[in-house]
Amino acid sequence: MRSNLWRPIADNKRPTLVVLGDYYIFGDAADGIVVSRLMRDFAINSREELDRYLMLNPDKVGSYVDVNLHYLPVSVGRGLRSLLPIVNAATNASGERPGVETMSDMKPEIFKAANVVYLGFLSGLGALQDPLFRASGFKVGDNFDELIDKATGRRFKSDWGVVADGKVPQRDYGYIASMLGPTGNRILIIAGTRDPAVAQMAEIAADQEQLKAIDAKSGGGAFEALFEVRTLGNLNLGSSLVLARSIRAESIWQPERPSGAGNSSHPAN
Repeated sequence: MRSNLWRPIADNKRPTLVVLGDYYIFGDAADGIVVSRLMRDFAINSREELDRYLMLNPDKVGSYVDVNLHYLPVSVGRGLRSLLPIVNAATNASGERPGVETMSDMKPEIFKAANVVYLGFLSGLGALQDPLFRASGFKVGDNFDELIDKATGRRFKSDWGVVADGKVPQRDYGYIASMLGPTGNRILIIAGTRDPAVAQMAEIAADQEQLKAIDAKSGGGAFEALFEVRTLGNLNLGSSLVLARSIRAESIWQPERPSGAGNSSHPAN
């Protein structure tokens, strides 16, 4: 519990919530009556967004329908098995057992009231995506299978694009980060590009030796760590630490100001 990852949660004694990255799916009723297939569109992440899409695409009204369904990547279940014992141990001081919620059910005020441990794909970060990537030294590439180092332009890309060529993916990227929340709470990100990386990061987050290796390179405070994960399809075979570094944590919860805006006379809290 004394690693840079878990120490802040053990020390601040707030309630802790494990948040799982889930995805919205909707039905396609081509005949306007019977739903014949379920669909996932990365631009449609809720019933409200489906309604807005249908307003702009009236030809799909009656065909695309809300069926009140979400799904979790299979790696989230495997990851929870690794994470829950250590999350339980880290939260003993608060006197409350950690809760578990999906990202789609999260209310914004929770990000102020509790410590948050996110588990899932990088593409499922939801409301955490913008503050994380403002603090991070990475940005998302052409899609969430790729991260780009802002300083060097170096690209880290999962092999899942090769599936269309009939090849077996052999490389994913996993990501772990710890940052300060908007009220002094702690937010942890345990994520990956695809299933093998998510499962591997959950194992690393529960492994004291692996966490010591991150600590040695990242220093104290807010940090991020990137791992290259060896895979065989959906199976994680192991990983190597690519980098670990401190990240900018101050003012990431403040709205970005327009270019040229004057400086406030009052410092941010």
